[in-house]
Amino acid sequence: FIYKTSAMLSRNLVLRILPIITAFILQTPAIFADEKDGWTCQGGWWYEGDVQTTWPCTDDGPDDKDGESSGDKGSPCTDTSDENMNSGTYPRTCIETSAGTRCWYTYTPSGVVEGSTYPLVIDMHGGGGCASDSMAMSGWKSLADEENFIIIWPQGSGGEWGVAGSEWETVNSETLAAGGKATFNAPDVSFLTSLISTTSAPINPERIYTTGFSMGCMMALRFLLEKSDIVAGAHCHGGYLVAPDAGTSITPNTGIGVYMTGGSDDDWYAMSSSQFSVWKDFSDPTCTESTSSYTLSGTKLTSSTITTCGAVSRLVVSGLSHVYDDRMARLGWEALKGLSRLGAEDDLGEREEVVVPIEEE
Repeated sequence: FIYKTSAMLSRNLVLRILPIITAFILQTPAIFADEKDGWTCQGGWWYEGDVQTTWPCTDDGPDDKDGESSGDKGSPCTDTSDENMNSGTYPRTCIETSAGTRCWYTYTPSGVVEGSTYPLVIDMHGGGGCASDSMAMSGWKSLADEENFIIIWPQGSGGEWGVAGSEWETVNSETLAAGGKATFNAPDVSFLTSLISTTSAPINPERIYTTGFSMGCMMALRFLLEKSDIVAGAHCHGGYLVAPDAGTSITPNTGIGVYMTGGSDDDWYAMSSSQFSVWKDFSDPTCTESTSSYTLSGTKLTSSTITTCGAVSRLVVSGLSHVYDDRMARLGWEALKGLSRLGAEDDLGEREEVVVPIEEE
């Protein structure tokens, strides 16, 4: 899928050796805020300057890489629960999968009326994170209230995503051969497909979009690649498509939309630079490419550059590192909302039986 020069291959190999399942660690300050210039702990979250990261903190110091703080506060979520997702506002739905019970949380804006259908955005958290992370920081919730679309926040298996999809065996063997750790694997393409066919929300099956941050971004692109018959487009922030070194054998439908966003100081996002041309060739090989500067809203980190060709774009924010940026949601939505996948309803699978997690029976 990614046709690399030898230089690109070397860089990709080095980064792929790092376990994908710990991609989120790049968000973490190495030392306490008062010892690292620019990092502060505010309201339980680390901030890099004025930008909130996905890494939780306590007044006692930073949480370690396993999600345990110096005060022994564990992760607020499991595969089947998230203490920060109010059941009245974000009702949970769970189904059984080949990897155990999997759940998601749905948000239906107050403007949704009975008898109508609405676009669906599936918003996926970063590696090691929780559905509530994306709910709180991605920017998609407030946008849903403005634009009237449904949002679903699925919970990753053990906080991770099976970003290699049906190509896991090849990706994993290449990573192991290069001296890296095993690539995380989970049947998430199947899980997300079942999520769409099972949700009781009034969705328009022809207007389904995926989005995510970091590892969630990787999953958003993977799902689009493998299920372009039911997904119209994907927004990916701070990540790239994980694929075999020699390229993927999967060819998505033409006309797909891909909107990639990230920072100039984000090593994970840098991996997507060579993928722009391939996505545009998948979407529309006849499009005309253009690059221009773009001024973002706000007072910090407003300078960016965007390259566009048809329905595919890649935005680079100057000075931004590997963190959420809620401004990206609106940009992604404006780029994708006009896209649809006609006849998608015919390609949805069977509705799954909704279950109650065993530990709650």
